[in-house]
Amino acid sequence: MKNMTDGMFKKKTFFNYVLYYPEAKGFIFEKRIKLIPEKCGGHTFRFSQNGWGLIQLQCDLRHPPGIECRIAVNSRERALNWAQTCTELKKPSLWDWKIIEKKAGKLARLLRKFGKATKQAKT
Repeated sequence: MKNMTDGMFKKKTFFNYVLYYPEAKGFIFEKRIKLIPEKCGGHTFRFSQNGWGLIQLQCDLRHPPGIECRIAVNSRERALNWAQTCTELKKPSLWDWKIIEKKAGKLARLLRKFGKATKQAKT
């Protein structure tokens, strides 16, 4: 999480971490995205991880000292509905959706538990 604390000093307000569980199988790939340096602090590219069953941990730092975190993940139904549009992601059936649901649920419960613990500690 060093990049998050470094980002706080550089006024970054949002971090997105992509989680992949190999036991969920599926197809993933990384894409290099060109940036316009004048609009991105001199940066010329960034990477994007792609796959139907990737789980995202999103961290929002807009309301210090707190960090608002949430889990974002596709459902099997959403992936099936978009499969014709996003053919580069291959077939949603390559993923083990039960494992994705289980892992995403566990992460969400952990975040809720941690959030309650920190709120209780402040009172």
